[in-house]
Amino acid sequence: MRNERNGFDLDERKRELAAHLARGDGFLDKFDIYVNHFDFAGDAFQSADAEEDRHGIYLLLVHINREMKQFLNDNPIGS
Repeated sequence: MRNERNGFDLDERKRELAAHLARGDGFLDKFDIYVNHFDFAGDAFQSADAEEDRHGIYLLLVHINREMKQFLNDNPIGS
């Protein structure tokens, strides 16, 4: 999903997250990557001017949330 007005590309952001995670080493490093991406997307959502921008960023936030949930389910703390 690409918004031509501002260049937001949901698929590109997903690929960027996956690339950062691939370079992550260990639980805390990967968890930090998820948190940083989620935080950045949240800030972008708050500062977005257009509804299309907010919708695309919202979809990214949902994607990161689902990925983080799966990551935590696959890597229980204390195991």
